[in-house]
Amino acid sequence: MKFIKQIIKFFRICLEFWLPFKSNTYKFAFIVHPRSIKDAYREFSFFKKLPQNVVIKLINKLPPLIVSKITGLKSQQNNVSVDGCMVSINLFPEEMLNNRELAIKKIIKAIKISQRRGVKIVGLGGLTYYVIRGGIDLLDKIYNIHLTTGHAYTAYNIIAILNIILNEKLKLPINKIKIAIVGAAGSIGSSCAQLLARDGIKELLLMDIQRKLERINNLLLPKLKEINKNLKIAISSDLNLLKNEYFIITATNSPEALIHSHHLSNGTIILDDAQPSDVHPEVIENDNVLVIEAGLVHTPNIKTHFNFGFKDKYDNYSCLAEILVLASIDYKDHFVVHRANLEAIDKIKEWSKNLGFRPAEFQNQERVIGEEKIERVINLLAKRLLSF
Repeated sequence: MKFIKQIIKFFRICLEFWLPFKSNTYKFAFIVHPRSIKDAYREFSFFKKLPQNVVIKLINKLPPLIVSKITGLKSQQNNVSVDGCMVSINLFPEEMLNNRELAIKKIIKAIKISQRRGVKIVGLGGLTYYVIRGGIDLLDKIYNIHLTTGHAYTAYNIIAILNIILNEKLKLPINKIKIAIVGAAGSIGSSCAQLLARDGIKELLLMDIQRKLERINNLLLPKLKEINKNLKIAISSDLNLLKNEYFIITATNSPEALIHSHHLSNGTIILDDAQPSDVHPEVIENDNVLVIEAGLVHTPNIKTHFNFGFKDKYDNYSCLAEILVLASIDYKDHFVVHRANLEAIDKIKEWSKNLGFRPAEFQNQERVIGEEKIERVINLLAKRLLSF
């Protein structure tokens, strides 16, 4: 029976693309894409009966589709329900990066589909922001609709998780630790660096691929020095330097895992925001290293009616949380286009207070991280910190 229901659901979603649109159905939209074949199998398990290459080709050929309705959000002004929709552009990460022109066309089509349903503001999820340079490439192609990348809330959530570990587990102030940021040239990585600098971090290792190091030196470094003149900063593309780090924030656009066990020391905590993950599964299974999916938020009452595979039915992506916050206050402008900044982060933090959003329970690979493992890694890290 479940098998038949899934097939009916799949064809209903596809059929809806060609049916007449109903105006004023939704107030906001969140654009996503499958992270891997596992996403397709989780939502529609009947795909497992087909060869994997057939499933990948089929999904890549599909047009953008409204895959679910997002409910449970209330207006902060009058407590009226504010419904949204999730639209999938149906491209896997490799195809998006290898065929940027096709990805842009699908993103534009997804926005227009949602716009015809009444949507006024759109959140960009996954790698969609990257292929359109944080929305810059769309500004002259879409009209009467606003964009946000979700990066302000994401950066805020990552640092909120870090503070939970520092305050509740290690009992340490932030000026007693050092952190590496992999993907520091990007919007989320650079925003995290600025938040850490403002909070008084002692040392930062800023990492990215070689061609992006100039951007870090010319754009990010001056900002950090202006925020915190005593901050010690190193810049590199050599992942082997991660062996000396205690905390690592990952936020790259790589379609493949970058960080392997040989890059790390025992007692390392990784806050992984990349989708797909920057961390190889072997690291996640390592009992002496803690990898937390840092882009997850607990959003009470919000139902996406889509199976992301998270621990709690009210856990969602932080980039989705940002569009939820904006829709709840009826925000009528672009919010974060291209790059987030401290002002935007402070605003989204303040606006989200009445919604009760908070970092989700620590989890990774669709399962909660056991307290025993958390404590073991914390103890290993505490021993390393004694010599810092």
